[in-house]
Amino acid sequence: INTKGNLLFEIPDEISINSEDDFFDGYLKVRLENSEAYINSKGKMVPNDTVYEEVTDFKNGRAFVKKKDEDNYILIDKNFKRIGNEVFEEVQRDLFRNNYAIVKFNDLWGIIDRNGKYVVKPKYKEIDEIGVIANKYFFFIEENDNGDKKYGMANLKGEDIIKPVIQDFDKAGFLNGILRVLIDDKVTCINEKGKIIWQEKKNPSKPKKSLNIDFMHRGYFYASYSTELDTLQSNVFPQNVLSIKIDTNQIDTFK
Repeated sequence: INTKGNLLFEIPDEISINSEDDFFDGYLKVRLENSEAYINSKGKMVPNDTVYEEVTDFKNGRAFVKKKDEDNYILIDKNFKRIGNEVFEEVQRDLFRNNYAIVKFNDLWGIIDRNGKYVVKPKYKEIDEIGVIANKYFFFIEENDNGDKKYGMANLKGEDIIKPVIQDFDKAGFLNGILRVLIDDKVTCINEKGKIIWQEKKNPSKPKKSLNIDFMHRGYFYASYSTELDTLQSNVFPQNVLSIKIDTNQIDTFK
């Protein structure tokens, strides 16, 4: 239906769609029995054959498709013509954010532009899915033998600006030229050159002391009360006055 609720077309039973999918650049990704394709805004299936085993959504006029009996993806435009000569083993889900796509070849990740040309050759084991920020930078990930992951930052020339020492970073990116990151468990601010301009200073932690309830610091105590007269040992207290009785015969207990 359109925005007025008018029926535009019906999807045939042999075509299935994911409820989370939507039209992108005028095309909706659909699934047939043994292939994938697209339908346009008129409900027509394009291309009108079943040559693709897998397809991605279109984004900024580009999509990735994998033909049957082939192991790799190729890049196409909205006319379903191939762009460039490169092939790709995997592509990240959020395609061509800021006109760049993150792709995998030979088990390493790199970055291509809309023309299918590498701006960063595949050399990273992992690139963060946030993609290229500020049209300049991206974050790559390295993992040590203990399975701990650290982020590094590089530019579109493939030059490392920050070595992989970052534990986490603000996914909103740079704000007024400043990025908040976490290094050595400290909140840190870096500029676009990767220089630390501020880092949190933590007071050295003091060793914790065991608390002996017989000699508690002010403000720590156990409190209880009873309305039974015999527990008060016939003592009469004035009304509306808080009264405390301390039983010195019981260890670690205050009444």
